[in-house]
Amino acid sequence: MFALYNGLNTLSGVADQIGVKGISTVQKDQIKTTFKKGLAEINAYAASLKFEDFRLTEGEVSTTARSTIAVGKTTATYSTPPLVTGSTSNLVDAFQGDVRFTMSVKRSGTTHNIAIDLSEMGTTPRSLVNVMAYLNDKLATAGVGTRVAADRIPGGDKTITVGGSRSRLEQIQMLMR
Repeated sequence: MFALYNGLNTLSGVADQIGVKGISTVQKDQIKTTFKKGLAEINAYAASLKFEDFRLTEGEVSTTARSTIAVGKTTATYSTPPLVTGSTSNLVDAFQGDVRFTMSVKRSGTTHNIAIDLSEMGTTPRSLVNVMAYLNDKLATAGVGTRVAADRIPGGDKTITVGGSRSRLEQIQMLMR
């Protein structure tokens, strides 16, 4: 290892000479030739070495490291049972009457408890789309990045006939991300 260190240190001194002011093109060519020859000798010597618990590799110097491997990001989600069948503008039975609850959202190790009281919606109909807008406003006001959205589920055997043609109804649940 000491011999490698000395060889590289000497080679570094040779490389430093190329930057000296006032040297001629011929001298620069000689320095380049000496550097290439010295580097070849060091590489040959390093290749002949056998280490037990040490690995020596060649490579280019870099001040940054990049990887093509991405770190997986997990997204926590919560899905309600189906709340409405048909359209998101249909009234939701579960939202009628005195509905109050607390949403707890954990962000950066801190739990944010957000009080929800649907009576604050006033005369706005309590459809899924309106309640989602209300909830998302409350979440934004609390400063959390979590939002709620509608998630459509295949309706299974529920069908209706409109104008002589049968259509399958979709059920819709609320999804929190």
